[in-house]
Amino acid sequence: YDTEQFLKYVDHSLELNHSGFRLVYNKFIPVTNETEIKEIEQVKKSAEEFGLFGVQEHLNSALELISKKPKPDLKNTIKESISMVEVVSRIIEPTENTLGKALNKLESKQKINQTLKLAFEKLYAYTNGKNGIRHALMDNENISIEDARFFLIACSAFTNYLIVKANSESL
Repeated sequence: YDTEQFLKYVDHSLELNHSGFRLVYNKFIPVTNETEIKEIEQVKKSAEEFGLFGVQEHLNSALELISKKPKPDLKNTIKESISMVEVVSRIIEPTENTLGKALNKLESKQKINQTLKLAFEKLYAYTNGKNGIRHALMDNENISIEDARFFLIACSAFTNYLIVKANSESL
């Protein structure tokens, strides 16, 4: 059997049967919306195209963690998803290592609207706050699969957005 064909068959069967999971890069993940899947796949394609190996590593880790059986590692799925954004931020603004500085650079070059920039900063701040996801003491019981899915998809979309914005004019 052709492995690629078999994987497509399995994913197609999951879709036809309205499964709560889909097969993305050989991992069963709880993402069923085709648009969301394409956003995740686009990150991988862009990372390969532009040699963003850190993005690839964090995406692969996030997919591995959210598909972990019998219980997904939700907190670390979110951490890895956010890390994709950080990698792209460091590429955009290599002298700084924060998303805020990269967003400021995009704003100063009129590549991003100020309100949108603030929204992205708030989303990022959610993970960095005193009781944020990136802190070891956060109670994992408060994190749901919906939280992890949201961050995986949102950070994939955000990473894609930043790659396109940065690439549209060499920043």
